[in-house]
Formats: sequence, structure tokens, C-alpha cells
Amino acid sequence: MTSRPSWPRSPEPGSPTYRPLRRCGTLADIDVTALTGLTLLSCGEALPAPLTRYLARYAADIVNYYGPTETTVYATVASGGPDIGRPLALTRAYVLDHRLAPAPIGVTGELYLAGTGMAWGYLGRPELTAERFVADPFGPPGGRMYRTGDLAQWARNGTLRYLGRTDHQIKLRGFRVELGEIEAVLAEQPGIGQAAVTLDTQRQILQGFVVPTAENPAPDTDALRHALRQVLPDHMVPTAITVLDRLPTTANGKLDRGRLPTVAPVPSSRRGPRNAVERLLCTAVAEALGLPTVGVEDNLFDLGAHSLMLTALAASIRRRGGPELPIAAFFDHPRIAELADIAAGMPIARTAPRDTERWTRQRRARPGAPFSLYVFPHAGGSAGEYVRWADDLPDVDLWAVQPPGHGDRHREPPLRSLKALVDGIVDNCAFTVPFVLFGHSLGALVAYEVAQALREQDRQGPRLLVVSAARPPDAQLPVPTVPDGAALLDHPGLKAAVPGADRLLRDALADAYAADLEAFTGYRPRSPTPLDCPILTVTGTADTAAREAMHGWAAFSHGHTIHRELPGDHFYFRPDRLPLMRLLSGEIAGPARASVDGP
Repeated sequence: MTSRPSWPRSPEPGSPTYRPLRRCGTLADIDVTALTGLTLLSCGEALPAPLTRYLARYAADIVNYYGPTETTVYATVASGGPDIGRPLALTRAYVLDHRLAPAPIGVTGELYLAGTGMAWGYLGRPELTAERFVADPFGPPGGRMYRTGDLAQWARNGTLRYLGRTDHQIKLRGFRVELGEIEAVLAEQPGIGQAAVTLDTQRQILQGFVVPTAENPAPDTDALRHALRQVLPDHMVPTAITVLDRLPTTANGKLDRGRLPTVAPVPSSRRGPRNAVERLLCTAVAEALGLPTVGVEDNLFDLGAHSLMLTALAASIRRRGGPELPIAAFFDHPRIAELADIAAGMPIARTAPRDTERWTRQRRARPGAPFSLYVFPHAGGSAGEYVRWADDLPDVDLWAVQPPGHGDRHREPPLRSLKALVDGIVDNCAFTVPFVLFGHSLGALVAYEVAQALREQDRQGPRLLVVSAARPPDAQLPVPTVPDGAALLDHPGLKAAVPGADRLLRDALADAYAADLEAFTGYRPRSPTPLDCPILTVTGTADTAAREAMHGWAAFSHGHTIHRELPGDHFYFRPDRLPLMRLLSGEIAGPARASVDGP
């Protein structure tokens, strides 16, 4: 977010150093001999980095103007490069995330513009005006800003970098991906003139397309993918990059993504496995990627593997009697033959059975129930008080999560690491679909982290997350500190967790309570990507602190967020749990049954 009221200003009309340069389809369309010593003005279209580098060899300067018509044509200007620069006089530019918070330097967000040059709206279109012209929280009272729909980043030198349109934002394996950001990095590679990226929705893989320059007619696509991995997350690196003579365009010269070809990930090697280890790996990889066969010289990532898939692939190899391969091994040795050499020297993994009884408690099993409900207690809490809910929820297969060190497992040492806690729950709970997660207080954050961990493993997520009296997973909000010694035994939170208990019982549960708080020390969410399921938030009417924090949960779901209040304090369900049971029956059973019955 910045404002530069004194610099720069628009060029004087009719300045002799500015001459029109028609829009170019390819670099070959330009007569560069006429550009020597001129200052070139670019406007109306994005200025590609390859075109900028090409023109800079001849032109004295390249001035790139950016701005939609809604901000009276131009809003920012840059000199000498493809960036869109800084705001013009009396113009303000903001790069904001999905919560309208300023994006940090180097982080992609949507570009908003404000200032005296902004239009009033669209004539006769009030709904579109309200959608695109929104309140400006950073400007004077009553001010508005224009939502451009363009993606941008702030550079460290205070200039803006244009990265494409939000119209080209796609969702890939739980991540929201900006295709323009990938295309910008791909187009910056040496020898690349134009670049495009699409999503193969059927196989959920990214496909890249490049048009090389005359100096590099046959670019090494493996080298291009390697270069992208140095600057982009793994899920943003295209599975395959195809070299084209020309990108398809529409009648008005825009990229026609619908005419880009679909490229199948054909195995590069037909050489089959030579031993038992290679056969095991080839079978597991082919099954994970949905391919009929793979060869031992094939590269996992060229075939479509990605980081979120590797955990499931490693588990599949263990189930087939293979070794315990670390995830790093797949990145270090992506060729199946190389991976087999590593696996041959490793001991066979002992696959531990799921220890459901050690991690959960049930009052009675209901295998034919339309959905399952997994309940996560508060800090130091026991599953005992939650399993009784099954008496009031006859259509629910209820599981109360109880990690080691809690409740009747208090003689075991509790886990003091959030990762160990979440991984233990994910590995030992069946999560029979469709299912709903309910978490009370700190347990709601555990439930949220479990949902994120399931998505990382490409497993089915919850139909609904019910958050009870809990702060959102926002690192800016404080987590309670862990008291020491005698102070812990008299801590209000522990007394509330075990009401009426004597000091000996509190002493037995104090370690579990402290361990739960310790696990969240320095807490940061596992993933910044919101959940796909809706969120239901519930608080007691007298729980002022929780009520004030609940609105923050809306940013952590791509679905809708519903808030309900019930009479009581932080533990509103203890005096009378029936209001909560009725709420759960109505709000939870609806989406869960819909997943069974269909539309």
C-alpha cells in the first residue's frame, strides 16, 4: 500500500519522443530498426517480460502505463521494465488478500485502486457498482476503492508487479493457484517468448505451454521445470511443459485457453521392473497416479505426482510390504529405478495397526448411522463427558477423541507437540465418511488442524466443522500461557475442566492440561488455505471473549459460516446439553444426510 502524490505525472500530449507502436502478436512482428533511440510508451495491454527485454536492446527507454478505465485510464507507471511501477499523482494502490488485509512484500494479492481519478460507478448497474467499487478502509471516511480483478505483488523497491487476472485463479488439491503468477515466472526464463498455463481438471494437474524465441528454438522442458521449482511451491510447478510454435488466440488477439492442447503424461520409459522391489514400486506408483503401467526410468513428478500425494504413496508402499521411505527420498530420487535402489537397502517397515481404542471412546457403536461425529475436548479435557451425548443423538455414530495422557489414559505421558497430536489422531481415527468434526475451546483448533492434515493426505474431509467457544487459527491472537507448579493446580481453566474434582484428581489431569497448552505455544496454522466445508460457530451468551473472536472464523472456510448462541458461559452445555443436542441434530444432520442422499 502506497501513495506517491508528487511523482510521476503523465507525459505531455503530443510529445515528439512518443510515437504509436502497434500491438504485437510475436516478437517477429516488430520492425526494430525504427525503434533505435526512441522512448516507447506501452499501455492498454500487459507488457510481457520477453518483449520488454527485446525492445530494450534498441529503445532509449520503455514507459509502461497501467490502469483500467474505471480509474480514468491510467493509475500507475513504470520506466524501463515490465513492472507496472508506482501510483500516479493523487492515486493510491493497495495489494490486499482475501480478507482485505495488506499483502506483505512479495506475496500475491488483488490490486485495488483509489484516489481522485476513480469513477463513480457503472451507469444503470447498481449491483455491479457495489461489487467493484467497495469501501476504502485505508482512505478518508466515506472513501471508496476499485477492485481491479488483477493480481499483483509489491517489490522491495516499492514498485508493483502485474501477475495476471483473478479470473484465472483455479483450485488445485485444496490450494488456490494464480495461473498468471506461474505464467509470469515461466515467461521470465531465458529463451522463452510467451507462456501459458492451464489446469487439467480431470487429472488435477497443471500443464505449461511455451513459445520459444528465435535464439532458443528447442528449450529443455526439464530444465524449465527445475527452474520453476527454485522459485515456486511444488504444487505450482506444471507437471508437463509443451513447446508450441504459437499460442492460440481469439479474434481480438487474446489468449484462447480453450484451444490449448491437452497433453497426456506418457511414461518416458517402457522398461519394466527387474526385481521384486521395482515391481512393488511400479505397482504402487501406477495405482496412485491412475496409470495402467509405469516404467522404472520414469520420473514421479513428470507422471503427475505432487507433494500431497507422496504421503499416501509412502503408506501404500508400506502396506504392500515395502520399506518405510521418507518423503525426502521421493524428491531426492524421483526416478523409480533410483528409488528402488534406495528402498532395497532399507529394512521392511512394520505396519502398525490403527489403535482406535487408545485414541477414542464410544458409548455405543452405530455402524448404520447416516454420519459420524468426532468430538475434540477442551484443553486437558476427557472424552467421558462427551460420549454421553450419544444418548441424545440416536442417528449419530459418535466418537470422542481422547489422546494418551487424558481421562482414563492419564497414566500415559501426554503429547506436548501439536504435530504429534494431530498426526496421532489422523493415523488412528477411521473418520468414516461422511463425518462432522466438533471441537470445544482449544479442541476446535485441534479439529481444524486435523481437517487440514486430512486434506494434505488427499483424504476425504469433514462435511462440517463445528467450532465451540474457540478463537480462530489466527497467529495474531494470543494462546494462554502455561502456568507452573501450584499455580497450575489452581488455574481457573483447569478447575473449569474438572468441576467439583478434588485436588488429587486435578493433580492427575494437570499434566494433560499443561501439555495441551504447551502444544500450542507459538502456534501457526498448518496451511493458509481455507477449508472447503462450512463452519458452524457456537458460543454461550455470557462468554464475551469467545463471542468477540468467533467472527474471525469466516476467513478459514470457502463455504458459508453460521453463528449460533446458546444460554450459558464458556461451558454452556454442562448445565443443560439438550439445546446443543437439538442444534447439532438440525445443523449437522442436514449437510451430512445430503452427502448420502444426493441432490
